[in-house]
Amino acid sequence: MHWAGWYAQRQAGRNAELRQQIRTSVQDSWKVLNQKGISSPVGVAVIVYGLGQTINDPRNATDLDHRAGDLRGNGYIVIEVQSDTLAQVGKASEPSESGTAILSEAVQDVTANGSVGSDIDITGFSRGGGSVVQLTNALTDSGIAGSRISLDLVDPYMGASSHTINDPSVSVTVKKSMGFHPINVLVIDFGAMLMGLDNRTVSQRSALSGFQDKNPLFFNLPHTRMDSCVSSGGALSGC
Repeated sequence: MHWAGWYAQRQAGRNAELRQQIRTSVQDSWKVLNQKGISSPVGVAVIVYGLGQTINDPRNATDLDHRAGDLRGNGYIVIEVQSDTLAQVGKASEPSESGTAILSEAVQDVTANGSVGSDIDITGFSRGGGSVVQLTNALTDSGIAGSRISLDLVDPYMGASSHTINDPSVSVTVKKSMGFHPINVLVIDFGAMLMGLDNRTVSQRSALSGFQDKNPLFFNLPHTRMDSCVSSGGALSGC
């Protein structure tokens, strides 16, 4: 019982932190939309950062925040969250059910206040890949049409239960690092294996039968460059 209480307390803390990240990013989005005179968002975008990444952290620069800014400028409500916060306490390779539910509810709240049938744009980098797969499944399970969802998995490292997309109508793009890069072999891949994040293949239910592996787009970049914008030589689209 002692350990169960400890896990529950830690998970509750992470969920509170997640709600704050959602609240802050939604408020930041409305500030931009209000400045542009946009009263109804054209869609909602979710960006889940990778292992150890912090939103708008100047010490760990990433172009994920640039993509968030571009999406806000185009009329989207953008929700930025950290995969570390979404991770299940005691099982770091998987997003928590409670965190996924909180994030799914936040997305549904925004879509209810936006344009009818508005787009849902979801991006997950590195460890955030498993989180966005689970989020996508939660959204389609809730009744949201998969055809509204565009899912961009940027060099994902996923747990055993978080690499399969259940709805065949979700638009899925997978981008993977290729080539010999010492940091990938000696640090990233080894650390991911120890954490149980060694599932690299994304599968999606086929409209016909069974599941099919998604063919990735390959980039001759180290993992640490994959979250840079395409415009600056990376793999992150839309910025």
